[in-house]
Amino acid sequence: LRAIDLRNTNVGDAGLKHLAGLPRLADLQVEKANVNDEGIANVAGLPLKSLNANYCTTISDAAMQSLANTTTLESLQMDYTKLTDAGMGSVANFPNLNRLRIRGTDVTGEGLKNIQKLSKLARLELRDSSLDDDGMAIIAKLPNMTYLDISECRLVTTEGMKLIGQMPNLEVLTLWETKLNDEAFNEFGGLTKLKALNLKATTLTDESIDTLMKLQNLEDLTVAGTQLSDDSFRKLGTLPKLKKLNVANTSIGFDVIDELAESNKNLEIIEFEN
Repeated sequence: LRAIDLRNTNVGDAGLKHLAGLPRLADLQVEKANVNDEGIANVAGLPLKSLNANYCTTISDAAMQSLANTTTLESLQMDYTKLTDAGMGSVANFPNLNRLRIRGTDVTGEGLKNIQKLSKLARLELRDSSLDDDGMAIIAKLPNMTYLDISECRLVTTEGMKLIGQMPNLEVLTLWETKLNDEAFNEFGGLTKLKALNLKATTLTDESIDTLMKLQNLEDLTVAGTQLSDDSFRKLGTLPKLKKLNVANTSIGFDVIDELAESNKNLEIIEFEN
């Protein structure tokens, strides 16, 4: 047995003890299961490549410390656990880690110092965490990052946002409800590999349109809740690869929506959101 999916079950720590006898288990999913620190310790001796403990809300730094020798990990997910900077030391021991998802955790730049040497890290999901400018300075130097989600990271300032412009390999970038403004966004002109960009509920205006138009590989663009004008929406409609454009909660005119729909039959325009 190489993979087991226990998401949304009542399996607890005692149940995980039985998995310790599965020497080839590489993928363990316990999201929203009844798992605590002891349960993670019970499986820490396995050669796990992927561990998903999202929403196991009692898991703490102790669980991460148990994993210190699980050096096989390639993907680690611990959303809305009690993980803090103190538990992040173990992450430095995972040289093959390519995905780290720790949304809603109290991890700052201090804890993120432990990812500095993880050259294989490509996907980082830190939404609604305690990420700050110090953390952004570390992330911006990671050489192979293709996916970054820092939505709702309200401690990152405009200066911290500017550092994203130093990450030319990004393909997916999600920044909704952040302090991103025109000044910071205009540092992003070199992010030409971007395919998906979410700028929802940021303060972007027409001052950013020239930079947006440099991102010629965009396929999915969300500008919901921004302050772009009809002229900018018309320009965005000419992006050659754009398949999906979210303009909910903007001042876009119905005539412009009709124009975009007529001129680009393959473009899905999202006008309303729940």
